[in-house]
Amino acid sequence: MQWYRAWPATILLGAALFMSAACSSSKPASCTPGTERCTCYGNSTCNPGLECLSTFCVSPSGAGGGAGNAGQGGSTGGAGGAEAGGAGSGGAAAGGAGTGGAGGHGGAGGAVGSGTSSDAAADVADGAMCGDTSSDPNNCGACGHACKNADPVFSPYCPPNGCCAAGHCGPTFSPCLTQGQVTSCTDYCSSLGETCVQDGCALDGLTWAGWGSSNACSIFYNPPDPISRGTCSQAIVFDASTVAVRCCCTDTP
Repeated sequence: MQWYRAWPATILLGAALFMSAACSSSKPASCTPGTERCTCYGNSTCNPGLECLSTFCVSPSGAGGGAGNAGQGGSTGGAGGAEAGGAGSGGAAAGGAGTGGAGGHGGAGGAVGSGTSSDAAADVADGAMCGDTSSDPNNCGACGHACKNADPVFSPYCPPNGCCAAGHCGPTFSPCLTQGQVTSCTDYCSSLGETCVQDGCALDGLTWAGWGSSNACSIFYNPPDPISRGTCSQAIVFDASTVAVRCCCTDTP
């Protein structure tokens, strides 16, 4: 009677051995090199119609990002350059800067390029960075171009038409000149490549101004000793009351 008791256990043991043998005989399917989703051949190639990307053969049906469009040069000195390549729809490769990525699954485009606008100098000249260049004596006509009549020594005086008008500096007094340095304001201004301006400078419109001491001239002491509203070609006579003079000349860039 005991063999009846052992029969169920024998059946179960046999079934287990059968299942174990069946499982051990099955092997996972191999991935043939060169075929889709399998490794590339040793020379980094695949079967016809496939591409080798990151050591795996993939279908080139998913196109990468297209070439980036050229960025427009900034009219106000902004950044230009190439835009990023678009995202791909197949494969895994990322796009380069301004170019499309290789076929992949959502390949990201490259970084946006940058460039400097060639119009930067024009922007400065237009006063975009320094205010109103049409009337600012410290940026007259262009950023950084200071009118000579804006020198603090002349403050608060300006020529009758202003220190800076329509982007041009008004006439201004020369440095202090002593005997032997000037005969007439016409000659002196011409030596600088400028033109004498009759009755055109500060202190109520003068052709030239003179002082009885060099110190009074250097500090632009007002009123000067002799005051001239004469012609530019008038000879300047130096004496005890005229030790130093300033001529009124144009101030061109």
